[in-house]
Amino acid sequence: MLDALPPEQLHGIGVNGSVWVSNWDTSQVVEYDAATGEELNTLPVGDSPIEPVFAFGDVWTLDHHAGSVTRIDTETSTVAATIEFVNPGIGGPLTHGVAGGLMWVAAPNTPMVVGIDPETNEVAQTTEVSPECSPVVAAVADRIWLTDCDQNPVLDPVTLESVGRRGDLPPALNPTGEALVVDDRVWRANHDRDDVTSGLYAVDLRTFDVVDEFPLQDMRAAAVAYGFDSIWLGSEGTIFRIPATALTDR
Repeated sequence: MLDALPPEQLHGIGVNGSVWVSNWDTSQVVEYDAATGEELNTLPVGDSPIEPVFAFGDVWTLDHHAGSVTRIDTETSTVAATIEFVNPGIGGPLTHGVAGGLMWVAAPNTPMVVGIDPETNEVAQTTEVSPECSPVVAAVADRIWLTDCDQNPVLDPVTLESVGRRGDLPPALNPTGEALVVDDRVWRANHDRDDVTSGLYAVDLRTFDVVDEFPLQDMRAAAVAYGFDSIWLGSEGTIFRIPATALTDR
């Protein structure tokens, strides 16, 4: 049994019977057996990896200070590829999303957002934002959602043409990660200044306007997750599940 992880190992994900944990300080990803907690492998990745993500059957790390993305083959427990697209230094890859069959990655120190082809492990698409902006990328309903100063475009991942913009949404509603899509609506948690969830809101996928709200009454959640057709909220030691049916059958 694994009693405790080293303090620098903060982020992990479970894939193929293993838990993969990134280590910011040592620039490694450590594989643990999910059943026993036994350490199985230690793999070197780019400098200062942040949260590992699962996509296209493998684990990927955003190597924040290396300016690269590392792909780990979860079947062989080996590094399959390292894709470099930003000059090394502070402010490398930070956000990601999967759309149009590509892994999209943005870095705050460059106006370029790249799409990595999982078949070739090479940059296949790029789109630029204003040089004054620090782009944030996410993927919702197979669309690329960019946070780009006051433009906030939503792009088709194949043509890279704009299909709308979210300029009037509160900043906390701009998707920067996972979301719950129900009946052509994107449900996201809205956060207050203390980064505490104060409500759930729906954004229409055609107009990108806020069209619905799910009140949380007096509950204030400090953690939010999306999965199993539900939104999960952590509040004062309790986990609440709000299924999609609760959002629609009202």
